[in-house]
Amino acid sequence: DDDDGDGFSEADGDCDDTAASTNPGAGEVLGNGVDDDCDGLVDEGTPSSDDDNDGFSEAQGDCDDTNAGVYPGAPELENGLDDDCNGDADEGLVDLDEDGFTVDDGDCDDQDGWVYPGADELCDRADNDCDGTADEGCDDEEVVPVDTGDTGLADTKGCAGCAAQGDGGGAIAGIAALVMLVARRRGARRAA
Repeated sequence: DDDDGDGFSEADGDCDDTAASTNPGAGEVLGNGVDDDCDGLVDEGTPSSDDDNDGFSEAQGDCDDTNAGVYPGAPELENGLDDDCNGDADEGLVDLDEDGFTVDDGDCDDQDGWVYPGADELCDRADNDCDGTADEGCDDEEVVPVDTGDTGLADTKGCAGCAAQGDGGGAIAGIAALVMLVARRRGARRAA
């Protein structure tokens, strides 16, 4: 029987045979919290509706409510999508500096190809081997000065011998240190 007179009975798929406005032929009224068209979805197409049935609506942080694999806290996959809705796609899965290690592999600075787990420690003020300590085994005199970017001059903090080298000595020492770093880096890549 069609109890509400809307032309559909429960046998015909009427999900609320007490309300004539609710039936399989009705249009969805957005925002009313009712499954007006009896398709199993409430208010589909609105930010409060979970359109892809992944347990999260747009209002709950689902950044792609058309894809059930994308929702807050989803596992991040290497697919070009922000699977976990944190604003970053494929974070930790792509080797940005192409040193053979991703953040998930333990690369503590994936913007610097000289830094990765197991790298030789270089006296360059960076934690090259990602063990939590920079320049272990280096004397202050061995630490290469780095350009701080604010003055155009090398920052010699922790480099006792750098300032004492006189005019031009710092530049020559810097070039020599750079050549040594490149040679060590190439040797480390060949060994890997």
